[in-house]
Amino acid sequence: MNQNENHKQYLAKNAKIKSNIFCLLGEEEALKSEFIKEVIKRYFGAASEIRIFHHDSSEDFQAFITYSRTASMFSNSRTAIFNEIEKCVQSTSNMQLLDELIENLPADTLLFFKTESNSLPASLKKIEMDTVMFWRPFENELKDQIRAEFAKNKIAVSPADISLILEYTGRDTAKINAALEKLQTFAAKESVNTEMIKYILNDEKEISIFDFIDNLFLKNHNSFINMQKLADADTHELVMLEFIKRELTKLEKYHGALKSTGNVSDALKSAGIYSKSNERFLKSAAIFSEEKIIQLFKELYITELSLKTGNTGKNLKNPMSNLILAIIKK
Repeated sequence: MNQNENHKQYLAKNAKIKSNIFCLLGEEEALKSEFIKEVIKRYFGAASEIRIFHHDSSEDFQAFITYSRTASMFSNSRTAIFNEIEKCVQSTSNMQLLDELIENLPADTLLFFKTESNSLPASLKKIEMDTVMFWRPFENELKDQIRAEFAKNKIAVSPADISLILEYTGRDTAKINAALEKLQTFAAKESVNTEMIKYILNDEKEISIFDFIDNLFLKNHNSFINMQKLADADTHELVMLEFIKRELTKLEKYHGALKSTGNVSDALKSAGIYSKSNERFLKSAAIFSEEKIIQLFKELYITELSLKTGNTGKNLKNPMSNLILAIIKK
């Protein structure tokens, strides 16, 4: 059993994956997704049927249990991913179901439990599984990486252009590396400038779900464009909605704890916000009051109902657009 290694260390040490139960800790969801893909490839040697479960009710956990222990009619392997597992394992009855599942888990089934916490839920510590940590890189760390790479090749670049590279790559490490390779080839060991970055990287500019949420809750009007980019990249509207709901929930918890304790640090902790995202979150909290959040939850549930009744087209004239407008205007 591996405990709290970061994902890079884990994959470097485990060319062949032996465990079929994992708990993924931390805020970095994008890296978790890449890790899951790699583990599936190494464990099964091929693709796998995948289903993702979210904690919304006890029925969701029961569905996860049923799926995980039932043989698939369409695939020789299956992968079950449960988000926010810490919310389910506080229940004695749920833990009994989980213990029974673990005891009889088929070898052709992979389980991934996910939590944004940096520590393993206490009730899961008795389970034999691999625990892997995912840290979101500090923006300064990414800037230092870019600056060092250009300096190594004696190429001049301004701080503003380094920030632009981060924007165009969505702060994704793999995309940053690919962008640096292209820019250094084009620069011919002289300098990199704004026009060059836009020319070379414009077609590759993408938006992550995290950038979308960050910009949306700062009332950035590019949120409509970002939403369409996510939709064009096959990000389902219900996935976007889930991330919006999570952000509203964090803001609600923050304001409630701040009112109760009067302490910003305690309120941030209550909302599950860690140092790497403090600054942006506090700006959002200043924009969205408790009253505004309550109103937005109402808008969100209207949107969710509309989407689940079939109106999920990618055209911007859909329920999601109405919700985005409500967030920006409120």
